[in-house]
Amino acid sequence: MASGSTRSLAPAWSTCFVAAGMTLAGCASTQPNLVARHPWIEDPSTALVSEDLIIRIRGPRTDVAAIFSFAFRQAPSDRVLTFPIPPACTPTSDFAATLEGAGNTPTRLRTTPSSDPSTIPMGPIGQRFDIHVPSEHFQEHDGKLVVRYSQICDDTFEYTLLSGAYWHGPIGRLEVLVTDPDHRVLSASVEKQPAHRVRADRYTWTFRDIEPRGGVVLQLAP
Repeated sequence: MASGSTRSLAPAWSTCFVAAGMTLAGCASTQPNLVARHPWIEDPSTALVSEDLIIRIRGPRTDVAAIFSFAFRQAPSDRVLTFPIPPACTPTSDFAATLEGAGNTPTRLRTTPSSDPSTIPMGPIGQRFDIHVPSEHFQEHDGKLVVRYSQICDDTFEYTLLSGAYWHGPIGRLEVLVTDPDHRVLSASVEKQPAHRVRADRYTWTFRDIEPRGGVVLQLAP
């Protein structure tokens, strides 16, 4: 995962990342590579193997759980990952990030709100959070990162996927699940595609080797 992104999670590229008053203060060991295709720059050190995105709509509340699995192409360094949230809904107050590798006790990560401008295109941003990831924990958990938050959404919900394009290569597998027991969803799209499968109150999408350019858009009934 990278910091400073336009998708669900992006790499932040700068010479050093320093968090004042925190134990994590390190320098990134990689710089972006130019590539002759969208998204034009990528993090050469890390690939996003899969993202499982679960969106649950419960009355006015929308709960989000994003599960990212990364593969390291070289030993990871301490990192600051940027997570952008579009402005369609109310600001979230319960943003949390954990490392959850199989067989390990989850490790809660330090997250800090940020108002710094993005260094790469990410679309409209209502909130941005920096996730501070110590390299030894990232490796111990086999690169598995989980982000959770909730929002109150009146008529539209959006989730940015574009930031996921800045990792090395395409996202190997992207799965999106929307559950809607109260039947508030009027229309739903991921990367401008309608649901690949619809069943009762469930909408699902599956993509392979995708370089996202947009994200998730749900139009909701009041």
